[in-house]
Amino acid sequence: METFLDHRIEIPAGATGEVRTTCPECSAARRKRGEKCLAVNVEKGTWLCHHCGWSDGLSRGENVKTYKRPEYKAQTNLPVHIVEWFQKKRGIPEAILVANQIGYGQSWEDKKGIQFPYLKGGVVVNVKHRSLNKDFRQETGAEKCFYRFDEIAKTKGDMLVITEG
Repeated sequence: METFLDHRIEIPAGATGEVRTTCPECSAARRKRGEKCLAVNVEKGTWLCHHCGWSDGLSRGENVKTYKRPEYKAQTNLPVHIVEWFQKKRGIPEAILVANQIGYGQSWEDKKGIQFPYLKGGVVVNVKHRSLNKDFRQETGAEKCFYRFDEIAKTKGDMLVITEG
């Protein structure tokens, strides 16, 4: 099992909670070499240097989460009433629906819904379902991420503005 010492992080024996120590990444090159700028969370196995920004965590097998990948096949021809709904109610043209692989199909046992695929690295990791009556659901056990994650990852800059409604 990986330890803090594998990352050159020295913490007192028996330490719990959050402790401060020197950062092995930046302290040696600093004037104040002894400054305890590295915050280490012993329980979570994570750390963050408040001087150089170095952060990471221990790999712990028990913390690795596995997700269910939903089966999703992008549709190329949506029903006319769905395309019209997007155009009239939302002002979204059909080309956008096709480009974003929006689908329509069985989303609940008793009804169909619009299907929004959530892609991460080009792979569908989740699907959000929406009925025209505003019923929503996502796949059970699938990975949660931002919608259009791959497009967000392509953007240059250091700020992301999240809006709702």
